Amino acid sequence: MPNRPAISSMSLGRAWANHSINEKIAQAAAHGFEGLEVFFEDIDYLARDLSGVHSNDIPSAFPYQLEAAKRIRGICDEHSLQVVCLQPFMFYGGLKDRTEHQKRLDTLKEWFQLVKILGTDLIQVPTNFLPAHELTPDLDLVIDDMRQLADMGLEQSPPVRFAFENIAWGTYIHTWERAWEVVKRVDRPNLGLCLDTFNILGGIWADPASPTGKLPDADSALEESIDRLRQTVDMDKVFYVQVVDAERLERPMNDQHPLYFQTQTGVSRAEYLKIHGNAALQTFTVTVMRKMLEEYSTGCIIECGLGSLVTGVRQLLLREYKDTHPIIHINRCLRYVEKYLGLSSENHGMGFLRDCDVAHRECSNLEYYNLFDQSSRDDSTLTQDSEQPPPSKAPFFLKNAKQEFSSFLDLVISRPAHHVKSDAIQGDDFYESSSIDLFPLECRDRSYLRSVRLSGLVNKTIEAHDLASGEDGILLIVDILTPDILTLVSEYISIIRRAVKIPIVYTVERDGSERFGGKGVDYYFTLLHHGLRFCVEYTIVDINSETTKIQKLIQTKLPATKIIGSYFDPHPGERGWMQEDRKTKYQLGKSIGCHIVQLTQPAITQADNEDVQYFSRLIREQPGPNNPFLIAYNVGVRGRTSQLANRIMTPVKHGTILNDTKVTFDNDRPFDPQITLRNAIQGLFANFIFDPLEFYLIGRQPSVSLIPPAMHRVAYGHCGFSHTFKIVQVSSCEDINKIAQSPKFGGASIMIPFKTLILNQLDQISPQAAAIGAINTLLPLRRATADSSGGIVPLPFALQPENRNHAGPVVKLFGDNTDWLGIQSVIVRNLSPRNAIDPVRSVALIIGAGGGARAAIYALIRLGCRKIYVYNRTVERAEKVARHFNTLYPEKGTIIRILPSLTTPWPENEEPATIIISAIPAHSLGGICSPPNFTLPEGWLQSKTGGVVAELWASQSPIYESHRSILIDLPGHGDSDSPHIDYNVELFARAVGKVVEQENLKRVILIAHSLGGPIATMFLRLFGSTSSTRAVENAVVVAGIIYVDSFLHLPESYLNAEERRSLGQARLNDEKFIADINTLFTSDTSEDIRETVLRTMLATPKHVRAVAVTSMTQPHALGYNEVYEQVPAINIIAPNCAPVDRHWFHHLPLLKVKKMTGVSHWLFLEKPEEFNQEVENFWRNISPSSNHVTSKLGSP
Repeated sequence: MPNRPAISSMSLGRAWANHSINEKIAQAAAHGFEGLEVFFEDIDYLARDLSGVHSNDIPSAFPYQLEAAKRIRGICDEHSLQVVCLQPFMFYGGLKDRTEHQKRLDTLKEWFQLVKILGTDLIQVPTNFLPAHELTPDLDLVIDDMRQLADMGLEQSPPVRFAFENIAWGTYIHTWERAWEVVKRVDRPNLGLCLDTFNILGGIWADPASPTGKLPDADSALEESIDRLRQTVDMDKVFYVQVVDAERLERPMNDQHPLYFQTQTGVSRAEYLKIHGNAALQTFTVTVMRKMLEEYSTGCIIECGLGSLVTGVRQLLLREYKDTHPIIHINRCLRYVEKYLGLSSENHGMGFLRDCDVAHRECSNLEYYNLFDQSSRDDSTLTQDSEQPPPSKAPFFLKNAKQEFSSFLDLVISRPAHHVKSDAIQGDDFYESSSIDLFPLECRDRSYLRSVRLSGLVNKTIEAHDLASGEDGILLIVDILTPDILTLVSEYISIIRRAVKIPIVYTVERDGSERFGGKGVDYYFTLLHHGLRFCVEYTIVDINSETTKIQKLIQTKLPATKIIGSYFDPHPGERGWMQEDRKTKYQLGKSIGCHIVQLTQPAITQADNEDVQYFSRLIREQPGPNNPFLIAYNVGVRGRTSQLANRIMTPVKHGTILNDTKVTFDNDRPFDPQITLRNAIQGLFANFIFDPLEFYLIGRQPSVSLIPPAMHRVAYGHCGFSHTFKIVQVSSCEDINKIAQSPKFGGASIMIPFKTLILNQLDQISPQAAAIGAINTLLPLRRATADSSGGIVPLPFALQPENRNHAGPVVKLFGDNTDWLGIQSVIVRNLSPRNAIDPVRSVALIIGAGGGARAAIYALIRLGCRKIYVYNRTVERAEKVARHFNTLYPEKGTIIRILPSLTTPWPENEEPATIIISAIPAHSLGGICSPPNFTLPEGWLQSKTGGVVAELWASQSPIYESHRSILIDLPGHGDSDSPHIDYNVELFARAVGKVVEQENLKRVILIAHSLGGPIATMFLRLFGSTSSTRAVENAVVVAGIIYVDSFLHLPESYLNAEERRSLGQARLNDEKFIADINTLFTSDTSEDIRETVLRTMLATPKHVRAVAVTSMTQPHALGYNEVYEQVPAINIIAPNCAPVDRHWFHHLPLLKVKKMTGVSHWLFLEKPEEFNQEVENFWRNISPSSNHVTSKLGSP
């Protein structure tokens, strides 16, 4: 019988990690497998989903398991997959407790029903690996148990077979030889072997603690073992073979696992315990641990689990070790541990885990809080439909944690935040880019901190997703004291870091020692030291505290953290800034070793605002080495002028509009700002500190760019800038130079063909632009110095941050390239872990050979990709790009290879491309080039594991057949002046139908926003059909409907005619209408969102509001449930969408609803990434042949 490829469902992703069995089976079939080894865990977790109980204790679990097995069998049948085995029937054979033995046999009877449903006759039984005290070493008893099991299988119809597998960590049977002895002596036709490569090699060949990854004489031992197997084992008794691999780490990871212990003692832990007793075991374990810490003190990762806390001696070892080495305590939310284990918080086991957290904290000097990834589980789904589970996000599960932990390690070892792990390439050692993020907050011309109180985060008056509002850093103020305050701080530092990628300034509010419940100064410093464990970028400490405690804080911190010594004078008296005491406090901060000194006081009179500016100038101009940076301003309302004048790290409050009615005049707390970021920026322009500048988009045909002027103007207005943005069409580099010589020139985005043409005319370019051979950003240099001959030499761009937002003569021009950053970000964000870039295996395909293609290649090289294929219509240009990069990095071999034509087959023995980047325009560019008209060959798109497709142009380039996107603005909205039109659902639906007809669309996916929901439903009723049927002649195939923040059809009983009319009449009264709109927001919805929604909604004429809303609330013959029965549909809603909490919502059991988490208002204007992912997943589900992710770079 020929071998047929099968795969274990466990190998495709664990169920507890939220890997959907539907998706796993689909992937197995898509990759050519013919069989599936079902892991019981998949049945168990699907049964939990069916029961609605997600704990270990499902009441009457077996009926749900039977149903789960039926569904798995049905999905396998749909994909022509045969279930070859159910495994593992664990912990059977040799049990001392014979009551437990009988329970296992009772469970076996249930498994007989499961395998019959699954359509297989095979159950895999692994050798027992329970602790030695629960098992007998008597092989005869094990043989009797296995004979009993086999005989029960023979009684079934058809008979059930059993495959006995040796487990490398089995307690008494851990080799294939011992397993074969059992099979032979049982002597039943339905008992055979499962040979597993991992478990065979794990005992005689592999050693994870060895630098080579192998045991001494491993190869010869393996060869001898295989020879013995061939000679002794009857191959008819080998029921199946498992091929399992494991990857050796570049540097061995040593933890205290049994194999490492065994290399030191010659016996397992269990055997050592039996021979020598527990006291001797603990003593020797300490010896092993000490030896491990000494031998692997550098160049290694050592993992210690709960076993490291068993004795006080081990804890003492770790406490000593942390004085010279970083020890990271990886923490996580115990609520999810409780939920996963199905335990209550009062359970003894949970108490033990909480105690372990305390011990781990004492034995470590760093801490990483591993946030639960909400995107990994569809907890926000409001209705359950077991037939069609939500799209799996398994390929990206834990990606956030991976990136965040990598960033944390960057801070631990003081590696630049923008570092990407790759071989050293040009520019890595001197990263001089235009990104302001590369300058520390204290080195910027101006920097601002979003002030956030921990109490606000805990009480949900501040949402983490609203923290990204334009400031340079987050000022986190610990202002509460709870029994779990350390854990709260840990959790919310991680929440902030996931929400925003900007520095954290950490401080503890100190309103007297009473805040700390009598614990006073010691607890204040406990909280400060706790912040240091997370490598926060800045920590503020009160310099009035005991000097030795501050110095210990400074000695404890890692280089990534800078200490800010702060002094707040609550009662300054008259002209406080002119007193000698202020200079003394600054010098105290310097003598202690603070990197920055912060001095504040309430403003008594306006003169204090002038005095603080004088004091700041005095400090900045004083001579002396290593002077700390100074933050100085007055707090409170009267101090707002000085807050505008302060240059670095000024705290600001959130919002864009500051109403005087919201100002608290008696609030003089040092960390409570009285200005917003927008106030600050507007104040700088109003006082002529900043100058209005002119920014440009320049190209041969710039109108096709992704960057509309309106987007820039709105952004400028939102942040308070008085700049302008213009699109300029030019024909030569000289035209660009003329524009750039204006004293008001602020910078320009450069488009083709000038990205490469202007390169040689620039005075300075970044190392990245030099490596790429193209720029996309042009910036002015306004400071210069004289060289030895008297000539003008511009200062490097990195030395000119203070010239941003300032007009003046342009000395020279600086060119940079930021395209690669965006491309790199899209690749990293969207490439699944399975397709993670590997220098040997990963392959990329670039379409084009211009500036965008060069930036894409550079990004890929930085990420470690060493096989990049380029296709371009003009082969000569592709060859030029290949020569450029292959010459630039000759030590890396031939990185760039050419595909000369579309008929060129994909190279033999080469992996398919998992990264495809299109860097060609989708249109003609003023005669420079004609629009492309081709489709990539199918042979170039054969990745079975998916990948990333990124397009650098807004318009859809026909590199592959995909969907068109058409935005339809319904008639009667906005500026309508036709009061007599009878606006209603049918009219709107027919308007949509007209567009569809004009565009000759045959198959559509409808994305229906708000009132567009009923219109989409009506469109389906009037013009649509499903993919399988056509209801009317020339009907459009509606492949799916995505409702976004959509009204639901109301049942007739919910609103009567009078109530519907009243709804419409309310729209005629602006005050009532505004009040109605205000219900769309939550308390933390920003002012700019409120203004935008109000302005847009009020622009709709009153008669349109009334008629449209009345008609929208009419019950319709075709409702959502009926739609969902015909076509795939989903409703994506914001958290406070009105229908969520209304009782009529529950009349729609069939409609899948996805509740968003990344938005704070209904009718959310800026779609979060979660929304894009949901649309993408929906598209994948209804277009199963599409296995690539498409991302539009720069698309709004």
